[in-house]
Amino acid sequence: MNDEVNRLIINIFSNFHPLMVSAAYRYVRNSQDAEDVASDCWLSIIRHMDTLQKLEDYAIKAYIMRCVHNCSIDYIRRQKRYSCYEHQNEMRSLYLSQIGDEYDWNSPGIDSSIIMLGLSFLPPREAQVLKLKFEMHSTNSIATIMNIAPGTVRKYWFKAKRRIRVLLDSQADS
Repeated sequence: MNDEVNRLIINIFSNFHPLMVSAAYRYVRNSQDAEDVASDCWLSIIRHMDTLQKLEDYAIKAYIMRCVHNCSIDYIRRQKRYSCYEHQNEMRSLYLSQIGDEYDWNSPGIDSSIIMLGLSFLPPREAQVLKLKFEMHSTNSIATIMNIAPGTVRKYWFKAKRRIRVLLDSQADS
């Protein structure tokens, strides 16, 4: 890197780093995570330094703020993706044989506590369908309660069962 690029990096860092961290904090709501996001942004900014050299000051700020936005969203997505492993020790004790298509999911023989534990890993709509199913609601009554079509209820029901099964399979393999 030449002196001009070094001066630009120092100038950008001194002028925009606090702004980057505070903008990232608005997304991730944790100061350490906001620092991580800002670090990810710096890696991106340094990779694209040749582009930044050609921009005016107002465009540099817009570029940096867009970078913070994108890095924050990526960070949140990564956190969601890996959050399902937080309850790993709890999931090891669950019985895989109780989850499957060959079983009647509404029968009294299925331990609903296993399924209810899986609710924390599901998207909100799938979790709501699963909870209502275990309260013995029919597909049509769930559709009425949630104000969605019965086909959508069946889709959420299928996806919820599949996600829990995959989660339990991954826990059994580890």
